[in-house]
Amino acid sequence: MKRTIFVVWSLVFVAYCKGDEPRAIESGRESCAFCRMKIATSEFESQALTATGRHVHFDSIECLSAWALKQETPPRKRWVKDFETRNWLDMNTASIARSDAAHSPMALNLAAFADTPKAAAFVKKNGGELLSTRALEKLVSGWSTKPASHNDP
Repeated sequence: MKRTIFVVWSLVFVAYCKGDEPRAIESGRESCAFCRMKIATSEFESQALTATGRHVHFDSIECLSAWALKQETPPRKRWVKDFETRNWLDMNTASIARSDAAHSPMALNLAAFADTPKAAAFVKKNGGELLSTRALEKLVSGWSTKPASHNDP
C-alpha cells in the first residue's frame, strides 16, 4: 500500500514539474494573449507560466513583457525564443537586443539571445542596443498598443 501511494505521488510530482517547461506554440493557429494577433513567426514566440500554472502564449517579447507588468501576481516563469537557434530561453537569463534588423511582429524589434556576447555581436553587426531588464520594462510600460482583456483567473 505504501509503495502504491509513493508511486502515485511520484507520478503527480513528475507531471507537475513537466508543466514548468515551455510548451510548443502552433504558429498560425494560436493568438497572442496580449495583442490577440496570430502567432506567426517562431523566432519571436514567447511564453509565461502563471502563478496558477497556466501557460500563456505571446507573439513577441514586448507583448510578454507588457502583459507581465500588468499582472497582480508575477508569472512563475517566462520564456523567449533564441533569435538564432529558436530554442527556448529563460527570460531571466536571456540577453535582449533592440535592433531594426529584428523586425519583431509588434515593431519594437526585440530579439533574445542565449548570452550577452551573442546579443552584443548582433547589435554590433546590425545596429541597435542591448536592453537591461529595467530598460525593457520602461520601454513596454509606455507602449501604446491596446492589450486584449486578459488576466489570470
